[in-house]
Amino acid sequence: MPPEMEDMLVEWIKAEDLSGNAPGFVRTCVMAEDMLQFAGLPAYLGENWHKNFAKCHPDIKAVHARQVEAERVNACNEATIIEFFERYKEIKAKYRISDDNTYNMDEMGTQMGDTGREKVFMNACAGAKHTITKKPAQEKWITLLECVSATGRKIEPLIIFTAKTLWMTWFPRNMDAIEMKD
Repeated sequence: MPPEMEDMLVEWIKAEDLSGNAPGFVRTCVMAEDMLQFAGLPAYLGENWHKNFAKCHPDIKAVHARQVEAERVNACNEATIIEFFERYKEIKAKYRISDDNTYNMDEMGTQMGDTGREKVFMNACAGAKHTITKKPAQEKWITLLECVSATGRKIEPLIIFTAKTLWMTWFPRNMDAIEMKD
């Protein structure tokens, strides 16, 4: 592949990574072959082409992607974050909500089934050790919510299961019946 085309491919990888669509090895090879074919050059890349390509371009690297719902990736921008905190301050002032009644909730989940992790190319100059890619929100999760107030007071964690029926084996034996009500 001519150096100018490789440079174009590197810029494409960086742009895709920035948009939350970091290309995997197969997708990168298909793009490279399409570029070669469009230029009228032989469009065959060797089996290990992607490894050699990454070695020749220190401004990209191959990493395992962590998938995040597309809605989260699209909503994570400066304007949305500024708007959120402006509304937060207004509501807190309007209803005179104290720090002791202000909580941070942290959601942590475990995906059931295929995790969708694949090795992708990303911008090495960004300094990150991994990248995220968009995925459809169709997977099933077991979710853990942790909650702490602005003054350090905590609430017991909440576990949310994806199910239509609850199995008693999911709960500790000493759990009060009141805690299991809807």
